Amino acid sequence: PEVHMGDLTGDLASRRGQVVGSTAIRPGQRVVRALLPLSELANYQSRLHALTGGQGRYTLRFSHYQAAPAGVQQALTAAHVGEDV
Repeated sequence: PEVHMGDLTGDLASRRGQVVGSTAIRPGQRVVRALLPLSELANYQSRLHALTGGQGRYTLRFSHYQAAPAGVQQALTAAHVGEDV
C-alpha cells in the first residue's frame, strides 16, 4: 500500500538497499523496485509483513555481484580470523 512507502523505503535504505523505481499498479498500491544485498533479506517477509500490515509481498531476482563496502569486508574478515580453513 502507498501509505507505507516512507516506512518501506527507509527500511530498504537501512539494509543497504537502493530504490530504483516505483510504479502505481492501482489506486493506493505501488510496486517498488530496489537493489539489495541478498544477505540483508534474511527474514524479510516478516519485516515486510510488519511494515505493511500484512499487505506487502516481495519477489527476488538475481541482478549482479558487487563488492561489499569496506566496513562490511572488515567485519567479515574479523569474524573469520583464526578459524580453521
